Amino acid sequence: MINGRDHPTETIAEIVENELSENVRNLPTYIKDTTDFLNKLNAIQQPIPVNAIMFCLDETKLYPSVPRKEAREACKTALENRSDTSIPTEDVLKMMDLVIENNNFSFNGKHFLQTEGTAIGSHLGMNYACTYLGQWEENLFQNSNLHPFSYWKYVDDIWGIWEHWLDESKNIFQ
Repeated sequence: MINGRDHPTETIAEIVENELSENVRNLPTYIKDTTDFLNKLNAIQQPIPVNAIMFCLDETKLYPSVPRKEAREACKTALENRSDTSIPTEDVLKMMDLVIENNNFSFNGKHFLQTEGTAIGSHLGMNYACTYLGQWEENLFQNSNLHPFSYWKYVDDIWGIWEHWLDESKNIFQ
């Protein structure tokens, strides 16, 4: 894992994250903050099924684990659907590639280059990872007959209510 703070590409990373922010805010699973989460909890359809269980998940090592090819495709789709395209999609993608492909650092006198995901602490992290996960979740739920009763996410923290058998949940959330 690489700490991306104070990296020469940080200003470019901020621009890309900003361009991806609209997509993340519009994801159906998006939680803005604690107040938003509490409002969503309050609005849960009642009654909750008797056999339902509440679950919490944490995506471990999210930033360095995001597959770059799939993330780039998800980001491209998101960027093409922005309401403000004053910075052309191809230009934003070039900036994103510059940041992602130059996550480098030195340790013990040796130089290393991160080849997957993005650096921890980089300004290109949260919206990049959330855009990828949003697309991944959309594909998951489109290809499954089972869906959570409720499901929301704040970056890598997931909360939901599952009303199917526990064994079935293991197949969905592995």
